[in-house]
Order: sequence, then structure tokens, then C-alpha cells
Amino acid sequence: MSGGARRASLLAAVLLIAFNLRPAVSSIAPLLETIRTELWLSHAAASLLTSLPLLCMGVFPFLAAPVADRLGLARGLLWSVLLIAAATAVRILAGHAAILFTTALLVGIGIAVAQTMVPGIVKRHFSARSASVMSLYSMCMTLGAGVAAGVTAPLRDAFGAWPAALAFWAAPALLAALAWLPFAGGRAGDGRSASGGGFPWRSGTAWLITAYSAGAFGLFWSAHTWLVPLYEEQGWSAARAGLVVAGMVATQVVVQLVLAAVADLWRDRRPLMIAGLVVAAAGLGAAAFMPLAAPFLWSFVLGLGIGCIFPLALNLPIDHSADPAAASRLTAMALGGGYLLAALLPVAVGWLRGWTGDFVTPFALLAVLSLLMIVPVIPLRPRVVVVP
Repeated sequence: MSGGARRASLLAAVLLIAFNLRPAVSSIAPLLETIRTELWLSHAAASLLTSLPLLCMGVFPFLAAPVADRLGLARGLLWSVLLIAAATAVRILAGHAAILFTTALLVGIGIAVAQTMVPGIVKRHFSARSASVMSLYSMCMTLGAGVAAGVTAPLRDAFGAWPAALAFWAAPALLAALAWLPFAGGRAGDGRSASGGGFPWRSGTAWLITAYSAGAFGLFWSAHTWLVPLYEEQGWSAARAGLVVAGMVATQVVVQLVLAAVADLWRDRRPLMIAGLVVAAAGLGAAAFMPLAAPFLWSFVLGLGIGCIFPLALNLPIDHSADPAAASRLTAMALGGGYLLAALLPVAVGWLRGWTGDFVTPFALLAVLSLLMIVPVIPLRPRVVVVP
């Protein structure tokens, strides 16, 4: 296989892995009420089926460094994808609550480790086009989440059982592992960094990247969690309100595809990040103060802003690291700290909604947060390398 063909195959395998980093989580939501009823779960317990993997995304990225040191980035990525596939397949037995919760934990660990290792792979093989590759990577994650959310309920009807519908998503995950297998022969220890083996806790730049990542992830999950309830309170049906979110997601996919074509034309990507934050703030502010004036326009504006800031957050560790292993360690810090902090934001929106009686204040504060995120962006000059 020629060098160009091998790189194309490697990119296809990375994107297939990206597609499979969300279905095991997003496939739960359409069946959540059915699962809760059949397994006699409380609402709080049922919510853990989606929140537990998200919590894992904040806790377990730090596990990726010792895994990479022992197995190497390529083999570590393979085993994490296989863990996702195996845990998802076991859901065929998910008529027992203990099995379902165990698979949620294992899926979360696999996703956390896999998405921490991918930037190191991109740093090694696509350093000159990293922003483009990470935009495609983000687009494929968004597609995977959307397809699983839309197809799982029809799969339940076709199979006649919800455990089979959940277990179905093991098939594309196994396909992703098989696609990555030819590239998983990297030597053990290729995860060690020439610039040092620790996490960059003392680096101010690393903390700026973590702060920006936390805000980007928090805005993403807050919009996805609360936009439907906002419009339901305006008298819309759940199905109609869901179209607003669908419009936002579709716009994100298009924006990420455009970014894949143009992001690497900017050596300094701060203008793109700042533009995305300003546009996201405009969409959030419009949804807060005049939600019914042009709801589908607001969903487009939100998708435009979030679709820009999210993939660029994933690319920051690549831009500011010296080598692939350092990129994975910086990604672990940004994803770990970022997801742990971001998990609080949708909860805060819900608490403010209960306290104020409407969504005006929480969405207005999300708009303010989007503008405040410009502060950590400004010092992130291009090619400033984080040193542990």
C-alpha cells in the first residue's frame, strides 16, 4: 500500500472510530422511559445510564497515559474500541439492571480512553492538517450520536426487544476496531513523551485550554439538554421542539465539514474560536429573550457557533503539544477537567430554571459565559507549546 493510500485508510479508520464514540450513550435516550418502566428504576437511577458515561469521560481520560505507556497509542486505541464493542454487545442481556449499569460504566471508560488517544494519533500522522482532521472527527462523533438517537427506537420495533436494539451498536464499533487493526502494531511505549511523562498541571497554557474546553463542552451539553424543554414551555410539542435541536445538530455537522476544508488555512485559529463564541452567545441570547421570534433561525445560529467552538477545542492539545504522547496527556487534562466542570453546567441551568421559574436567566447567563470564554482564548498564541 502506498503512503498516500495508507494515510487515507488510517484517516478513514479514525473517523469510523469517531462515529462509534457516542452511539452507546445516545442510543439510551430514546428508550429511557421504556427501560425505566420495565426494570422498575426510579427517574434518578435511570438518568445514571446516560450521566455515568459522561462522568467517566471526566474521570478516566487520566487512565489513558499509563495505558499508552504500556501498550502504545495505537494498541491502546484498539483495546479501548474493543471494550466499547464488547460492553455494548453484552447489552443483549440487559434485562437485568446490574448488567445495564455495568455496561454503562465500561462504555464510559472505553470512550474516555479512546477519545484521549485520538489526538496523539492525529498529531503523529496529520500534524500539518490537524484542525481539518479534528473537525471531521467531531463531525463524525456528532453524526454517530444523531444516527443512534434517531434509529434505536425503530430498531427496537424491528427486533421486538429493546436490549437487542442497544446491542446492535456493537456491530459498527467492532467494524471500527477491525478497520483500526492494521494500524495497531505500534510498539509498546510509543505513548511516552520526549518532553516529559507527567500531566502539565503547572502550565498556565494547559489550564487556559482546559478552561476553554470546559466552556465548549458545557455549552454543547446545555444546549442539547435544555433547548427542547425551553420550547415545550412555550407550548410546543416535544416532536416540534425536537426539530429545533435537529436543526442545531444538522448545522453543526455542516459547519464542521466546512471547518475541515478551511481551518488549517489559519495558522492562528483564535479568530475562528472568538467568532464561534460570539455567534453562540447571539443564539443563546436570542433563545433567552425572544425564543418564538425565529426559533429555527436561532437553532441555526446556535449550531453555527457551537459547531465552530467544539472541534477547535478538541484540536487545541494538538496545536500546543510537542509530540503525540504530549498531545494525549494534554488532551487527558483538557477532557478530564473539561468534562468534570462541563457536567455541572446543565445541572446549573436546571437549578436556575427551578429557582427563577423560566429559562430566560439561565440561557442569558449561558450567553454571557460564551462571551467570557474569549478571555482564555486571547493568550493562546499559535504554537505556544505546553511543557509539563
